[in-house]
Amino acid sequence: MNGQSFSCSRYPQLARAYPSCKLPDLRGVFIRGWDNGKGLDGDRNRQLLSYQADQSGVYHERGGWLKGHHSGMPYWAQGSTTEMRPKNIAFNYIVKAS
Repeated sequence: MNGQSFSCSRYPQLARAYPSCKLPDLRGVFIRGWDNGKGLDGDRNRQLLSYQADQSGVYHERGGWLKGHHSGMPYWAQGSTTEMRPKNIAFNYIVKAS
């Protein structure tokens, strides 16, 4: 979806979901399931189809030891953000059973 317009009269069901007769522009952003009051998204008042900027500041983390491929290497990170996230759009996933 790249923000294109569509005919509301030709696609009435789509127009119910997107009354502006324009699809969301998802180019360059991730889709993030809309929180809708669950409390996991840091922005408690976020609306459906709203844009959220990225947050990539360094975060607070106690030192420790990496596991896996780089096992045994120490690490330490610090900073000021509470969430690491890419640019995203709040989106409802719809499952349709046939």
